[in-house]
Amino acid sequence: MEVLRGNNTSSSIITSIPSLHTLRHARRTTLNRVFGAVYTCAIIVLLYHHALNLIHSTTLSYFFITFSFFISDVILAFIWTTQQCFRIAIVYRDEFPENLEKVMKKSDFPALDVFICTADLYKEPPMSLVSTVLSVMAYDYPIEKISVYVSDDGGSQLTLFACTEAAKFASHWLPFCR
Repeated sequence: MEVLRGNNTSSSIITSIPSLHTLRHARRTTLNRVFGAVYTCAIIVLLYHHALNLIHSTTLSYFFITFSFFISDVILAFIWTTQQCFRIAIVYRDEFPENLEKVMKKSDFPALDVFICTADLYKEPPMSLVSTVLSVMAYDYPIEKISVYVSDDGGSQLTLFACTEAAKFASHWLPFCR
């Protein structure tokens, strides 16, 4: 996609397409890997210690206490191990959404469906719901390509009234946002 060919088959015009994002690797990745290796060794030694205590337990109560420590440490070691995949290769991304229109036309943008769910009138006040709906409707996105759906599991009349008033307000306010 980086090479565009012209009408002349013997020459090619090389143009660079603007980047939509950049990817940078973190500098501390090596330090995280060393820490992970040391921590893994410490976990193995701890589990080995618990296994020896289980084998050499003399009373039933000491066995159950040691076994519960062993199980809890196995669970915590599993949790730590699954979290390490995010720390092995840390990357930072910088997005450039302003370059999207340089890559494709607005008519080629995919359709976007936004679902906003609410359930409790007191935990999720209608004012914050209306603010969210208006913010989504003000996206810099083609109007015919975006749909906003509100799902109210609580079935509140106040939420319905707030969304109705937001729709009326949006007809006046949204043209100024574009």
